[in-house]
Order: sequence, then structure tokens, then C-alpha cells
Amino acid sequence: MKKKDLINIFMLMAFKGILEVGYIFFVSPIFAEDNFFIEYSFSKFILSNLLTLLITFLITLYIAKQQKASQMIIYILLIFLFIPIMSLYWLQNMATKFTIAIFLSYLIIICILIIIPRIKIYSMTKKESKVILILLFFGITAIVYGMLFLTGGLSRINLNLLDVYETREAYSMNEGRILGYLLPWQAHVVNLLLLTLALYNRKYLLAILVLSMQIFLFSMTNFKSHLFAPVVILMFYFFQKTRWKDYFLLIMSTGATLLVSFSLVVFTISNNLLLVPSIFIRRLFFVPAQLHYQYYDFFELKRKFYLEHSILENVIPSYYNTSPVAYMAQEFFKREFAPNVGYWGDAYVNFGYSGIFIFSILLGIILIIIDSVSNKIPLFLTMSILVIPGMSLINSAFFTSLLTHGILFCILLLWIVNGLYGRNQDKST
Repeated sequence: MKKKDLINIFMLMAFKGILEVGYIFFVSPIFAEDNFFIEYSFSKFILSNLLTLLITFLITLYIAKQQKASQMIIYILLIFLFIPIMSLYWLQNMATKFTIAIFLSYLIIICILIIIPRIKIYSMTKKESKVILILLFFGITAIVYGMLFLTGGLSRINLNLLDVYETREAYSMNEGRILGYLLPWQAHVVNLLLLTLALYNRKYLLAILVLSMQIFLFSMTNFKSHLFAPVVILMFYFFQKTRWKDYFLLIMSTGATLLVSFSLVVFTISNNLLLVPSIFIRRLFFVPAQLHYQYYDFFELKRKFYLEHSILENVIPSYYNTSPVAYMAQEFFKREFAPNVGYWGDAYVNFGYSGIFIFSILLGIILIIIDSVSNKIPLFLTMSILVIPGMSLINSAFFTSLLTHGILFCILLLWIVNGLYGRNQDKST
């Protein structure tokens, strides 16, 4: 094991430690009424650290050395979901059986990526890729912006970040099924791919045009993720120009550790400045983890959904006559909102423990496909394209992430873009 591997593992465990400090001294005292309680378990503290250490060891020694696009999804799951779940496991004395199931399912995904090689997939010629990309980009862009114009988008234009809900509600009333799918694809896949390609090929005027299109899209819908997404791409672009570009996992773990530490410092300096630590400790890391345990506790003894609300709605007779999210909001939280749970919680709600393993095997296969269709593309491009759709696995149902949030659409675009690059293309980030 090399020195940098030990540093990687140390920083990931350090992130877990500082995250738990943030929970003990900020999240629980301030948000105890939201079920962020403390019920320490020393035995679960030991098990939590052992499971995390094993996962970080495997990721550092195998996944981080592969230089494949699937790394992005693995890192996102690790930093934003798996480690926070392992922390809450002992801090709140949560269910061991469910926690072990999450650990084993994550282990399955990692093993799939370690053992199964890329599969050979037909690659388009450069000319074919260019023609199809142009037609696809122009077609989707024309539909999305055209439908926004026709549904009153120009009358909704708003760039005030403190007043977004009225515009967002007006958009939602006119959304429709087609725009419901195509808008996230446009904002989180098409525009980001165009921006990434423009930056990579130093077409800065095109990059400015795409950024303008993204801001215009935000102004008519007011989803803040539309503004956040290009910032992530710009960070990727500048990062890949540094000498740290081959230490992406270390940068992610260090960045997350510094983010939580900074938030705690802000809270320590002034107890009135709750917004920063609330967003970057509670909301970003602990809310998704807590929702997984809450869904498990609520549905442990209840009939599972079996995707009756989703892709199997025409196959399985409806029992709940609503979605898991709506049912959870009504019956558990007793109020109307959307407590969206990530893919492990969604898997359990639909098929119990078997769902956690089935969905994880499916995700592992999808990651193999992603690596296979992007084998010629520079790693910076693939990871930039995948980061926003990949984040949806933290807060959205599995099939919603694949369809609505554009993971499957990303695979299609990666396959097309793959034809633009030669077989010997440098793939360093």
C-alpha cells in the first residue's frame, strides 16, 4: 500500500469523524425536534468504523486506481450517503440489519466494478457522432425552450434567488409530462455536456453562450440546481488543470472535511449564523441518511410497494393508491411535502431487503455499461457529465434517477460522444 493510499483512507475516516462531531455539537442540539436525537451505542460505533474502513480500503486500493467514469458515482455514494448512514447508525442506535444490508449492497457494486471488465460496444465514427449530437441537441433544446415559451416562461422570468417559490409554482402548474422529463435532461445533461465540451476544446464563446442558456432556463423555472450545476462543471474544469488532478478521491474527502469544519467554525463564532451549518452539515449529509432509516422504520412491517406506483403500475394491482413519498409524508410526517429518499431506501420500500441487493446489482451493471460506452472519452468529461445526474441517487428513487434525472440519457450521450475521441486519447483527469 502506497503512502497516498494511506492518506486517502485517513482523510475519509477523518471526514467521518468531523461529520460526527458536527452532529453531536450542532445538528442534534439545534434540530432535536426534527428527530435528530442522540442515543449512543459503543458496539455500533466499533462496527460502524470497521465497515467504513473496509469500504474505504477497497475503494482506495481498487476503484480509485481504475481511472473509469464509474468512480464518480462510487465517490458520490461514499461521501454523501454511505458515510453519513454509518455515522447515524451508532449516533442514533439504528437498526443493524438494515445497515449491514446497505454495506453488503455497496460491497456488491464495488466487487462488480473490480471483477467485471468493460464490455465491447460498437463505437460510432466521428462523423456519425457529430451529426447525431447536433440533431439531438438542437431537437431537445428547441422542444424545451419552445414549450417553456408557450407555457408562459417569459412572463415568469425571475433572477431573485430569495424569491423563487412563486415562479417555481407557476412553472409546476404548466409543466406537463413531456417537459417533466426533458427539462432535467436539458438543464443537467445537455447544457452541461455542451459546457464541458466547450471548455475542454477551449471554445470559450460557446461556453458563455451555454451559461447564458442555463441562466435563462433558471429564470423561467427557478430551480436552484440549474445554477449550481454549471458551477460544479467549472470547478471540475479548473481542477483538472492542477497537479492534484490524479488525487480526486483525496480532494473530495478533504473538501468535504473542510466544508464541515468551516461550517462548525461559523456556528462557533456566532450561534445566530445557522444557515451555513444547517445546509452543509444537516441538509447535505444527515437529512438523506436520516430519511433512509425513517423509511426503513416505517415500512419494516408494512406491505412493500413493488413499484406499483412506477414502472409496474399496469402489472401490479394498486394497494396504496399513491407513491411512497406521498404516503410517507401523509402517514409518518403528517404534513404535505416531498421527503424523497435515496436509492437504498427506495429499494427497501419497494422490495424489502431483496430490493436493496437487486437494485445494487442493477446499478453495478449500469456502471459497467457507463465505463464501456465512455472508454475513449477523457475522464474529466465523463465525470463532469455524470456528477449532477449521479447526485440524484442520494435523494431520489432508483428508477427516477435513471429516467427523470437523466442517468440513462447520460449513457446514450456518452456512447455518442465516445465516437468523437480516438482510441489512444489521454484519459487522465
